[in-house]
Amino acid sequence: MTRRLEALRAQGAEAFDGPGFRFIEALLERAEGLDGVAGEHLRRRAAERLSAFEAAFASARAEARATLATLDAAEADPEGDFTRAFASGDYGFVRREAPRALRRARTDDVDAARSRVLRLARQARGRGLTLPPPLRARVQAATADGARDPDALAELRTVGDQLARALFREAADHARSALVVARAGDRVAETVGPYNPEALAARTLALVEALSPGYLRATLAGLEDLAALRRLPEPRRGRRRR
Repeated sequence: MTRRLEALRAQGAEAFDGPGFRFIEALLERAEGLDGVAGEHLRRRAAERLSAFEAAFASARAEARATLATLDAAEADPEGDFTRAFASGDYGFVRREAPRALRRARTDDVDAARSRVLRLARQARGRGLTLPPPLRARVQAATADGARDPDALAELRTVGDQLARALFREAADHARSALVVARAGDRVAETVGPYNPEALAARTLALVEALSPGYLRATLAGLEDLAALRRLPEPRRGRRRR
């Protein structure tokens, strides 16, 4: 656990969640001074906290990396503030300030606005993001040559904002799927049989993520919909007539 904490520290975990990180360190320090059941209890508690911290850190890092790519595509980080925040582990800054930076990257020039839409569209294709047909049609129409009136500028801005939101949603979905895979692996004990259901599920999720992250996100979204349906109240059954 100490090596895992040091690896997290090197990646900027203290900037990500300083109190949570120091709490795990404190648990380990207290566990070292205790023997027997008390020490084992604290070590087990530290291990649970550390696994949850690692999963949350990996999820936030994945989301921040995707957000950083979106900002680069829109040329919304000219001073490199977001790049430095990502390197230091301050993913909260990236998440909070990215929408504002994208709005500031708007321009009053039609050609620049069209270039922004094209860059965001290339970013979406690069991530394998399937745009809704209406948005895809608006991207094609807005980026066509010839339109330079004020309405064209407004349309380019709107389409660019919609593309940015779609990329942000994709980043959030990616982070959520990464968290699901990480938690599935954490649930598996060190020694399990070849047909253990939790081990099989964890390996399947990891394999699908490696082969097709988009398919994994779609599958998890469907499972979340089914889980929501299971939480609905049971329908009231009327009394049968004799």
